[in-house]
Amino acid sequence: MQPLRNQLERNTMDRPFLAYKGSKPYVFVSYSHRDTSVVYPELTALRDSGFNVWYDEGIEAGTEWSEDLASRIAGAKLFLYFVTPESAASQNCRNEVNYALGKEIPTLTVHLKKTDLSEGLVLSLSARQAILKHEMSDQAYRDKIQDSVSAYVGKSSVAKTPVTPASSKNSRSIWLGLAFVAALALGIPGYQRYVDSSEESLTEIEAPFDWEAKLSIAVLPFSTSDSDSSIRQFADDLTEEIAEKLPASGSIVDGEYRLPKVASDIISAQLANPDTFIEKAGQLGVLYVLDGGVRSIGEQIVITIQLIRASDGFQVWFKKYELSGDTSRELQTDLARNATLLAVNEMAFDIEDQNIDMVRAYKGIAPKAVKLLRAADHERFLAQVGEGGDWNQVLRFQQQAIDADPKFELAYRSLANTYMNRFGNVSVKESGRKAHAAIDKAISLNDQIADSYLQRGQIYLLIDGDYKNATQAFETCLRLDLTSTWCHYRLAVIALRENGPRDALMLLNTSARLNAGYEQSTFLNHISATRLVLGDFKAALEEAKSSAAISVGGQKNRALRNQAVALRGLGKEDEPAALRNSLWQSGQLSNPLDWVPHFVRSGKRDISEQIINDYESGNILGDYFEVAQAYLALGDLEATFRAMEEGLRNHDEWLINSLRLAPVWNEIRNEVRYQKLLDLLDSMETRTDVQ
Repeated sequence: MQPLRNQLERNTMDRPFLAYKGSKPYVFVSYSHRDTSVVYPELTALRDSGFNVWYDEGIEAGTEWSEDLASRIAGAKLFLYFVTPESAASQNCRNEVNYALGKEIPTLTVHLKKTDLSEGLVLSLSARQAILKHEMSDQAYRDKIQDSVSAYVGKSSVAKTPVTPASSKNSRSIWLGLAFVAALALGIPGYQRYVDSSEESLTEIEAPFDWEAKLSIAVLPFSTSDSDSSIRQFADDLTEEIAEKLPASGSIVDGEYRLPKVASDIISAQLANPDTFIEKAGQLGVLYVLDGGVRSIGEQIVITIQLIRASDGFQVWFKKYELSGDTSRELQTDLARNATLLAVNEMAFDIEDQNIDMVRAYKGIAPKAVKLLRAADHERFLAQVGEGGDWNQVLRFQQQAIDADPKFELAYRSLANTYMNRFGNVSVKESGRKAHAAIDKAISLNDQIADSYLQRGQIYLLIDGDYKNATQAFETCLRLDLTSTWCHYRLAVIALRENGPRDALMLLNTSARLNAGYEQSTFLNHISATRLVLGDFKAALEEAKSSAAISVGGQKNRALRNQAVALRGLGKEDEPAALRNSLWQSGQLSNPLDWVPHFVRSGKRDISEQIINDYESGNILGDYFEVAQAYLALGDLEATFRAMEEGLRNHDEWLINSLRLAPVWNEIRNEVRYQKLLDLLDSMETRTDVQ
């Protein structure tokens, strides 16, 4: 047997590549040196896929090993622990795991071999993501680890071996290609066995449909006949800002988040001639055009924007904005953000409508059912971004889609989500019954869809108050899809509700930012508001700012409100006051009840009372949490407790989340009526076994 020193020297010589040392996001890999034969191919596959990987090859000569290691762990976006009997027995690995958990670094464990963990490791890793390679097919494992790492560590701009996707089937061919390249480079003897065990040969993989090529758009210069130089400048600036925002304004197409390809100014200029528009667009490979105009009418400025399908000149979408003479940069930015959000999503809807046979989720489904669900999805999108949309119509379309094809799993899942969110003026009891029925049917049709278990868990959590069954559903979701950020977040909410702020914060830190277009702002607002309840004002402020930068309508208002609360929590009263006054004067307070405490605190009680009067007369709406905190700010305790009790009985999410911990209720916590509310909440909950 070779001395240990000789073994380590040999391993150093055989290491497959230099550890990453740059400033971009990277994954830290923990493993046993005795496992290099199985770990190094894993590292190579990750590196060749474009991920930045650091492992202990990167410790520089003369550097204190423990200090450098700690620094590398603390700077990682993901801690990846390869589990084997050898690494489980390694004190160094256990130290690395404990340090990463203590630093709240998102942690992923990959079991390369069947391993019995010590009780200490089981306790430490019980709430962490895990992939059991030894229980999965090669391809399922490759797909899973790529998706999991991608959720935390973005791919580097220069990968060692560029890979072009060659399949639409869950990135299957990407990993086949990586395995092929790694095998040739490293001489892996098991390569032929890997190919033989796959379900289809390389030659049988069908070419994917190029959705990205369909998301091509050009922005034409916004026209204006106005002689006012400020209006002309506004038109030019708006064109430029929309063109800048479009490349980052993605949408879900065929189940994946995709970004549009935006044509250069040179190409856009060639399309400006209406006589040759369609011909030129075809030659230049541009499939959609965004065109607009700006004009002043009296004191108003009118902006019109239209999305045109270039192949036939069809107007896909049209929007008219009317401004009261305000051409400020802030308003221009908001308008550009709103226009790009709507345009890209309307383009995505049109692309799928034009290529419906290529959408995987609709394979084998009756065309009428597909058409009805598409109508429901569009109506839901409009409602969620504040552009109209009727939730009752969403429900009708979804149910009609199911009637048209009772085996339409996605339609049941969509229906369950609508009922779970209590849209359509349905009671708590009725929404729960219908949501459970819909999601149970979806799972009976396909029990391998992670999102179905997410929906089931949310129904248990938000409607039933059943944290035990909710946890089981979320854990099943994560076994199917480790990248489900909503599952991590909902588990944090359960920890929060069971009075576990430390566990809640740790789970929040594992919730990678959701990358799903307009839904991302909703996700960030949820994270921010939960951090406010926990008193984590600094992190809440950053997430609120991130949400405000991509939000429109009500979601932006909620982001700004979270931002104001966080600033106040950090002792910065002046900034939220200026923000609030600006929103009020510009008429942009889409959720004015949220801001009543801020107005009261700054001595503007008359405005607060005006907002409450508007609410009581039915002119504005608000959830129970907003109403209760507004009445409390005005000192009306009777109305406060009445709203809180009604909110609990109607399962108001934010009221329940805040009741046990949020500072907003501190001044009334000693009231007998408050204890009665806590008793009522206790009676509504089914707790987990471990609290």
